Amino acid sequence: SFRGLEIVATQGVAPRRLANDEEGSHGHAHDHEHARDHAHDDRRASAGHGHDHGAFDPHAWQDPGNALVYVENIARGLASADPANRDVYLRRAAGYAARIEALDRELAQAFGSLPRTQRRVITQHDAFGYFAQAYGIDFISAVGISSAAEPSAKEVAALVTQAKDSKVKGIFVENISNPRLVEQIAQEAGVRVGGTLYSDALAKAGHPADTYLGMMRWNARQLLDVFRAGDS
Repeated sequence: SFRGLEIVATQGVAPRRLANDEEGSHGHAHDHEHARDHAHDDRRASAGHGHDHGAFDPHAWQDPGNALVYVENIARGLASADPANRDVYLRRAAGYAARIEALDRELAQAFGSLPRTQRRVITQHDAFGYFAQAYGIDFISAVGISSAAEPSAKEVAALVTQAKDSKVKGIFVENISNPRLVEQIAQEAGVRVGGTLYSDALAKAGHPADTYLGMMRWNARQLLDVFRAGDS
């Protein structure tokens, strides 16, 4: 069995509860600074909470504030395991943290420049709750859409109705690959169909979303393109 130093990268991250959508990420996103305060100051959150996938959302990295907590914990862990190179780990972590903070400010400004009612989309995966909290976005779960195959005519009709009723700016559904079907949904719903959003894994090497910072910037760009559609 493993006997080395064990570091929990999520130690200190305030977990987002999934049960009954208690955190209200769909329609009632928390204030950006409020989310930041929890990510950086709530050191009392237990390590176990960050890994309880049954009750808590595991996608904490979708908020750059939480990524900063990861970086700090990992750097301290490496420094503890390899004291001789402590300064190297801490220096490189500080540099990377500065890049995360810069991107966070950039995204906060970009999303914050748009009206709150304009930041609403339907998505196929409930994986962006932390992103929603950080930047005041409403991610609404697509009703009746399976990720296994392209939707049936009935499912498409339900999606169009949902989009109209929810007054969203766009729809992100990864399983729809038929361009004609995508165009049909966009026309009937009167919304934009967005590109791919990365939630659980990075893109393949060579893609703009093949790193953490690249993924966050890519996802933000896809969302902003939809939110800004029709404004110019």
